[in-house]
Amino acid sequence: MNKILVAYDGSEGSKKALNQAVELAKCTSSSITILTVVPSATRMFAFDDLLVPGTFKSKALKMVKEVANLIQGISVTSIIREGDIADEILKASEDIGCDLIVIGSRGLGKVDRFLLGSVAEKVMKHSSKSVLMTR
Repeated sequence: MNKILVAYDGSEGSKKALNQAVELAKCTSSSITILTVVPSATRMFAFDDLLVPGTFKSKALKMVKEVANLIQGISVTSIIREGDIADEILKASEDIGCDLIVIGSRGLGKVDRFLLGSVAEKVMKHSSKSVLMTR
């Protein structure tokens, strides 16, 4: 194993996924790519935050940089993408040529999960890569 992709949204599930990925990377001398996907403008719902153009992307960039800076002893890169979460995880896994996708079983998207089903489930069904889902 050389490359691990971690789907990260700041939720408890994604924090567990990141911790698991870090442990695996240390054991296998792999690199980690942290991926955060922000909703496209057409899919944004204002429940907690006032929707200001660029708000989600700037918050995501800050969050990912802070998390990446905390990881020591392994190579870490980060990616911010915009669009459907499951689709972007699948595309990123192909783009970077990862060997493993690590994803939490529950993210922050309660509304999306209700309307569209689980992101983790979609990734597991459609990925050509190995997927580790943490609980």
